[in-house]
Amino acid sequence: MEGLFIQYKESVKLTDPEIKQRNETKELIQSDIRKLYANSSLELFGSSANGFGHSKSDLDLCLIMEDDEQTDKVQIIEDLVESLKADVKYRRVVGIKTARVPIVKLTISRCNIDADISLLNSLALHNTNMLAAYNDIDERLQTLGFILKYFAKVCDMCDASSGSISSYAFIIMMIHYLQQLPIPVLPVLQQLGDRSVGPVVNGWNCYYFKDIRNLYEVWKPVERNRMSVAELWIGFLKYYAMDFDWLTDVVTIKQLDKLTKFKKWWTSKHVAIEDPFNLEHNLGQAVSGRMRTYMLMRFQRAYKHHTKPKHWKHLDELINEFVLCGKFKAPKFLICDKCNSRGHRAESCSTTSTGGERGKERNNKQQQQQQHQQQKQEQKEKHEDKQEPEDAVMRGGGGRRDRGTGRKGRERKHGDDPERNDALKRVLAITRNGSIEELKRLKQRLRPLVYDKRRNGTIQHKIELSVVNELLKKHEATPTGGTTPIVRTTPTGGATPTSTSSGFIPVPVSAVYSSHSLGVLPYNVRPPPLLATPPPLLAPPPPTDTPSRLHLLSSRPYKH
Repeated sequence: MEGLFIQYKESVKLTDPEIKQRNETKELIQSDIRKLYANSSLELFGSSANGFGHSKSDLDLCLIMEDDEQTDKVQIIEDLVESLKADVKYRRVVGIKTARVPIVKLTISRCNIDADISLLNSLALHNTNMLAAYNDIDERLQTLGFILKYFAKVCDMCDASSGSISSYAFIIMMIHYLQQLPIPVLPVLQQLGDRSVGPVVNGWNCYYFKDIRNLYEVWKPVERNRMSVAELWIGFLKYYAMDFDWLTDVVTIKQLDKLTKFKKWWTSKHVAIEDPFNLEHNLGQAVSGRMRTYMLMRFQRAYKHHTKPKHWKHLDELINEFVLCGKFKAPKFLICDKCNSRGHRAESCSTTSTGGERGKERNNKQQQQQQHQQQKQEQKEKHEDKQEPEDAVMRGGGGRRDRGTGRKGRERKHGDDPERNDALKRVLAITRNGSIEELKRLKQRLRPLVYDKRRNGTIQHKIELSVVNELLKKHEATPTGGTTPIVRTTPTGGATPTSTSSGFIPVPVSAVYSSHSLGVLPYNVRPPPLLATPPPLLAPPPPTDTPSRLHLLSSRPYKH
């Protein structure tokens, strides 16, 4: 395993000619920018300068105004874009003014390298130099860093703009692990030496111990760590899969002692990774709960896979997307670069460009869209109310609308729902044509089937329960009440006709208990009269003088 790791690092890391080419490219861009701002300078930072860059890495540049001749970042971005677009040496020049750190993205035509020019990002320079210092202390860090970045890329969790964390944050996680070992591989450079003499950038102390040649005169561990790269890699996976508490702890390389989210007031964050200099910046603030779970599962599966007693021949066998991820995909979100909230990009963010306040007001465009949709819905409902037939209004007892305005709701109104008609027939057959006692018993039997997920209830049970409830409501609405059945039936199954002296129309049972009549009846229709006693389900047996077998058995004398 260690041989595969070292082989991969040597194949992808920047070579000396590539580093020289990137420095020459930086000088070329700097000479063009100085035509606009004479006292400006470009500094190389990021993976191209800290030792973790490869041939496909972007060229990260920081524009510094030495005399602070102009601090309007938006105006600087506009001037740079206009000037670089006019030069044939550059392609795809785009300015992003709404980001937390404004940048200019471009491509150098000669070497086909993508470059990002950020403005007044001095803290990034100190971060880059400190990572390079850690890299000089122990070469195992560089190998582990390349493998970790490759692992994160394969698992699709190395993009901060999509709701995960950046490759820089993964390197911070690796340094934190190497510092926390019982026999540490790396020291805490920010705790060595005199911390009061460091430079202050944007109000933050950027001190770290820089004299790496004399490091062991200041940092005196009990013994040197002799673990192999493979052992350290498996230990890293185990540390973040099992030992590290993602709910309460913070990943930090500024101190050796444990740091909690409560001390940082980051209790609402799912992943907490402290920036080594800007202590208020959480590198994992865009990570959601689902992404944290996804990352934890990838660490656990990788640890289980890499600890198998197997001779690995290729790196793809170790770090394989199908083995590590399976059918799971990384949950991604749109992340705003200004307010660091999910759901929108910086172009549509309503927060001020200074980026200090989050969520003061919603996006005006989104509010207008929501109001427009709400108005359309209200107009649609009013139109449907006007289109209702007059007889439905008369039936409805003062215009009360039935439940639902879609296809199923209209079917219920006009009695065209066959499932409900069938359920009504079954209920009437089981409950002696609507006996209130039988309806209550049936309701007690149906409720567990409908509301208890452990039971195998069906849609039919749900429809039958709704029919039972409506029939019970009809009983409560009748003035007589009691336990009488709803329908008076004849031996042939029809309804006994009632008198029409009062002018009301007698209707058959099927008309009274159709689907639409479960709601309300027409104004001139009266339901059939109720019986005093419910009819028996089965006819009683005919009387006979022959004694039954049970009677004969009970009349025999008892014998011991």
